[in-house]
Order: sequence, then C-alpha cells, then structure tokens
Amino acid sequence: MNLIEAIILGVVQGLTEFLPVSSSGHLVMVQKLLGIDDSAIMTFYIALHVATLFAVVFVYWKKILEMIRHPFSKLPVQIVVATIPAVILTVLFSDFIESTYVSSAILGPGFIFTGLALIFSEKVGNGKKNLKDLKTSDSLLIGLGQGIALLPSVSRSGMTITTALALGLERGFAADFSFLMSIPPILGGALLDSLDIVQGGSAGF
Repeated sequence: MNLIEAIILGVVQGLTEFLPVSSSGHLVMVQKLLGIDDSAIMTFYIALHVATLFAVVFVYWKKILEMIRHPFSKLPVQIVVATIPAVILTVLFSDFIESTYVSSAILGPGFIFTGLALIFSEKVGNGKKNLKDLKTSDSLLIGLGQGIALLPSVSRSGMTITTALALGLERGFAADFSFLMSIPPILGGALLDSLDIVQGGSAGF
C-alpha cells in the first residue's frame, strides 16, 4: 500500500466512522477498488481503529474519567454488559467474521440491511428512557446489535442506536451509549490484531 492509498483510506475512515453507514464496509469496498492486498492492510486498519478510539476518548473524556473513578457505577457496568454479546459472537464465529473481510460478497446485503435499520430508527421516534431507566436486558440487546455489526457493511452505530431507540431510549443518550460502548471492542480488537501481527511477523504496509 502506497502513501496515496493510505491517505484515501484515511479520508474514507474519517468521513464514515461517526456516521451510521459502516466505516468498515466502506474501507473494504475502497480497498477492493484500489486492489490493495488483504495481507498488506491489517496494520493500517489497526491504526485507523486506534485513531477512532482517540477521537471517542477526546469527545467523552469527562464521562470516561467519571467511569474510571467509579468503575462499579451504573454506566460502566452496563457498558460491560453490552460488550458481552460481541465477545461471545467473536469467539464462536471468528473465522467466519474474518472471512467476510476478504470478500466483497456481503457488502451489498450489509449496506441494504443497515439502510433498512436506519429507516426503522426514524420510524420509532424518540423515547424517554435514560441511564436511570436502562435495564440489563436493554444493554444485552443493544450489545447484540453491536455483535451483528461485526460484519463489514453493517453499521455498528446504526445497529446500536436503532436497537436503543426501539427499546425506548432517548435519542441523545442512545448515541452517547453507542459511542461509549464502542471503546471496549475497539481496544480489544486492536490488541488482538496487534498480537496476531507480532506472532505472524507481518508489517502490514
């Protein structure tokens, strides 16, 4: 991967990461269009995800600091609960999930599914529930939405926010919870992928 290709992928990531349109799906699509080899891009993907993590921390640093100070308060506990489905799905279907990133076959259906989810999210309106009303079952279902979005072209924020709205959460809180619950999987995924690269001796680009 050359410098121009890296810049293009970085721009795609920057434009799509915080929109409910699946940044991973767009990255895979652009990667295929540019003809970048799958084995040459893993390190770069990790760098992009770490940059995303920094952006989330920058925006939510006050909430994150509060969670660090009070790790057993309701918000961090519910974020951990919401992470469980994605962890289970990753363990059970890791090989299948990885295979979807080297094939463009799932991109079209995934984008369509995301679009339908976004249309649905507009129909369900704006609920009233906030953190004090959030149940463990709500967090698990929102986490399941995040688990489905392990597939490229299925938007993580789109799925989690849509699920949260369907459960009656207030739109602003749904968005905040969605981005905060992205921190554990992004951090965990980056660490695991980094270990794979170190063990495999791949430089990425």
